Amino acid sequence: MSQSPSNLPPISDAMQSFINTMMEDILVDDQPFENYATRLKSFCEAEDIDNDNLEYDLRDLIGNFRLSYGSPDGKATAFGMFLVLQDAPACYVSREEIDKICNMKDHKSKRNNEYNEKEL
Repeated sequence: MSQSPSNLPPISDAMQSFINTMMEDILVDDQPFENYATRLKSFCEAEDIDNDNLEYDLRDLIGNFRLSYGSPDGKATAFGMFLVLQDAPACYVSREEIDKICNMKDHKSKRNNEYNEKEL
């Protein structure tokens, strides 16, 4: 289970960059979490972070993010994003990173819709 963000141990810039990139790849490009699990564990061991808790919290965050985008119009629901924003700090994911991922996902969805309309 997650710790409160104020109780989280600090992480290196390299680990922060890895988590941000991992979240973008998983949530925007639909990459599987398992592609990143080994490297995440290595970072956690090197930085004395509880890998099991962080992985659990990240999977929960990813699940809530995907659920929030489950509406028919492909846009994030307000309640889903509320859950995401509640979970994110315990996963070392900032509000700015969530906003960036949402913009990337919305842009990708818009491009896909435009492409699909051209196909028709």
